[in-house]
Amino acid sequence: MNKNPHTYSLDQNAITRYRMTVKTGKLSWWPKGEGTDADIYVRLIGDKGQTNEVEITSLIPGNALERGDTDTFTVNFENAIGNVKKIQVRSDMSGVGPDWYLERIDVQPLFGNKDVGKNVRFAFNQWIDIKKVYEK
Repeated sequence: MNKNPHTYSLDQNAITRYRMTVKTGKLSWWPKGEGTDADIYVRLIGDKGQTNEVEITSLIPGNALERGDTDTFTVNFENAIGNVKKIQVRSDMSGVGPDWYLERIDVQPLFGNKDVGKNVRFAFNQWIDIKKVYEK
């Protein structure tokens, strides 16, 4: 007998919270400098719309996005977008060392603090080194 008569259904279209894991590259042929001091912004695009842009550097404690680092944090967006399809990343190119070698970003939808849906990996493997929007 089911002691909990309530049945809950999670609507993917209602998700606004995500855990992101950002991997900064460490190129063996490059002496150093893959990390960044700039402010980095992301926006998610889904099959039902797009999120607001969020500055992720403010969500990571300490000296984040440095050479070889893997930084994990939670982002709350203003609106739901359905299933994640794309990501946009941009840098304001501020600070002493603004160039950044972005290896990848993993995006995991969350309901509260529990994983729901599938993790989406966006492989960049490129320099973020000019003021423009990079999209994967």
